[in-house]
Amino acid sequence: MHSEDSDDDMNVGAPMMVEVKGHSRTPRQHSQRSLHRDSDEDEENRYEDDYEDDMTTARSGRTTSRKKKPGKNGRHGIDMTPPDKLLEQAVKRIGKFRENEKHDEAIRELVRCIALTRIVYGANHWKLAESHADLAEAYLDLKGLAPQADYHAESAKTIMLNTVATYTTEQEKADVIFILFKIHHTQGRALTEMKQYSDAEKALSKADRTCHDFSRLTCVSDDECDEMEIKYCHATARLYWKQKKHARSAAQFDKLLDLMKRQ
Repeated sequence: MHSEDSDDDMNVGAPMMVEVKGHSRTPRQHSQRSLHRDSDEDEENRYEDDYEDDMTTARSGRTTSRKKKPGKNGRHGIDMTPPDKLLEQAVKRIGKFRENEKHDEAIRELVRCIALTRIVYGANHWKLAESHADLAEAYLDLKGLAPQADYHAESAKTIMLNTVATYTTEQEKADVIFILFKIHHTQGRALTEMKQYSDAEKALSKADRTCHDFSRLTCVSDDECDEMEIKYCHATARLYWKQKKHARSAAQFDKLLDLMKRQ
């Protein structure tokens, strides 16, 4: 009896052994890291599926909204709202969703904006780059999805490189420069989170140059320039901290505090 009790005590807490046709093995368990990674991938794929659906619609030249409206005789007709109006409506919804912290809904509308912007302005217009930059920023700030942010920032950058930016006013020029800043700033932050520090530093260096170009324009205010500089300083301070360059990080944080006091 004592021997049997001793054997039972030794087996307490041991992994359960499963016999299968003469072979025994321990049941495989999912690690917390694996479960977390699967959850992240499912969420990322959900957004990317929406994106691919809308981009397929855009490439076909159709609007994304084909809702049927009841006619006077009770029959249903097709919603023929022009795509530029649909784009305006989507932009308004994004603002409301952000205010109410409905992040998933905001991102879905940003995805639709890419498709609609492509229809309205074409595939090689800086407005399309702006839509990609907005989506990249939302992925990073609202959902913390750095790979998606990097992907869409890179898409925006490619569009800008293949586009001859035409603007008739200095304000339009300011808009284009601001988009370039947003692209490089967002990509730099995303690459920092992905621990690609060398590429992150290059992206933020480009953001700094666009910041200086922006400040030279007469149509922009000092507050707008300070806001851009604050974003740059915060991003670089975080990058240097991640790289364990604490002195440079502290210098950027000090500059950041000085800028914030001026506002």
